[in-house]
Amino acid sequence: MSTLFKKRTRNLNRFYIAAFISIALLTTCHQVLVDYSLSSAKKDASIINMAGRQRMFSQKITKEMTLMIYSGHSWSDDEIKKKQSEFNVLLNTFKASHDTLKHSDSMYAQQQSAFFFKPIQNTEEINQKFETIQPFFDTLTNNAKIVSSSLNARLHTGGVHTEAFLEEVLSAESAFLKQMDNIVFLYEQKAQKKLQNIRVMGFALVIFTLVVLILEALFIFKPTLTQIEVLLQKLLASKRALRKSNRELESTVAERTQALQKSNDLLSNILHDAADGIITYSDSGQIFSMNQAAYRIFQYDKEDSEPLASIPPTSTSMTSNSTISIRVLFNEYFPKQGDQDLFGVSKNGKKV
Repeated sequence: MSTLFKKRTRNLNRFYIAAFISIALLTTCHQVLVDYSLSSAKKDASIINMAGRQRMFSQKITKEMTLMIYSGHSWSDDEIKKKQSEFNVLLNTFKASHDTLKHSDSMYAQQQSAFFFKPIQNTEEINQKFETIQPFFDTLTNNAKIVSSSLNARLHTGGVHTEAFLEEVLSAESAFLKQMDNIVFLYEQKAQKKLQNIRVMGFALVIFTLVVLILEALFIFKPTLTQIEVLLQKLLASKRALRKSNRELESTVAERTQALQKSNDLLSNILHDAADGIITYSDSGQIFSMNQAAYRIFQYDKEDSEPLASIPPTSTSMTSNSTISIRVLFNEYFPKQGDQDLFGVSKNGKKV
């Protein structure tokens, strides 16, 4: 039973370890999916936001150029320097964002090997859109530089040249905004498609997890519970069998004890009623008991406290010619030497 119990216990341990590992792996996969999804969504949002800001930057550049052309003549030298500095920062940010969006594939080239879900990458259609808006982008940036530089020479009197630059910028801005709207839409469309794929993968992972849990319930947990139930039933059966054996053993002991008591009582009655005097004693002469006939022969009463000490047998006095024969029986504690005659001293001092 102990070997069987240990074997079943080892099997249960294997089942539980397998179930725990599978659940842990599924939980880890789900967490990895969530982390990668969030990381990818963050990069996608950054790209879409950058594309949306390009529209705002183009409008702001046009607005600042208009102010420079029509209001710059009233600015002080400090105001001109401040406006130029702010305008240059805006223009540089506009150009940097354009280059980043146009070459987003190379920007995320190193990160692609580190993430399972790649950020939004430019498709052939998006690249064509960037090629289409490139002339408008160049018109915006080049004319913006010319207008900004004209402030240093005080060419801001509303002359023909600066107004012509503004007209080109307004025309280029309209076309740039239209194409950037299309690019932003393509980015959003691609991000939505990728998000949908992530949702499908998440749903598939949930379904797979449920299937694994169902299989574990059918092939691991249910058999395990069945084995536990079988073991408990066997333990209970063994306990009942042990109790039954104990009761049978107690009954057998009680019966044999009763039979032994009856035998002892019968033997005591036989010895008590025997006509011969019977004395039990050891090899050293210590007397243990005397029957009624022995008390009568040595003229002692049962109430006397001296008889066992007063009539020790002497091995030298034992003879078969004694006038009174006393048969001596030995109890179970001493070796049996056969029947012997002995002499003793009675209560009144007479040698018998």
